[in-house]
Amino acid sequence: MIDEYIDMPALQGQYKQRQAFVIKLLVLMLESHADVPAKLRQIVEAQDLSALAAEAHRLKGAMVMVHAMPLLLQIGEIESSAKSGDPDVFMAAEQYAVILEQFLECLQAYLGGQSPD
Repeated sequence: MIDEYIDMPALQGQYKQRQAFVIKLLVLMLESHADVPAKLRQIVEAQDLSALAAEAHRLKGAMVMVHAMPLLLQIGEIESSAKSGDPDVFMAAEQYAVILEQFLECLQAYLGGQSPD
């Protein structure tokens, strides 16, 4: 259920109940992040802390934009750990890739037939 990931009342409140805009934003999130779980796995495989910190920072911004607070907190911890050079962060990043896939699947189901227009 989408409410496990996104605080919908906060998201809709931020955009003043403009449902069409909220849908456009969620569609954009879905489309622009479809490849991110695979990208995270490539970064993990390469054991690239710098790339992981950069990708985590980018994801943080996206999660803030859609009020996905549980995902925001997790990726924030991953970014901090990557910046501090913690090698254990790669396990957390791999787990985050799975959670992100679940989120995107849930978002796809939520959007269903909804149109941004």
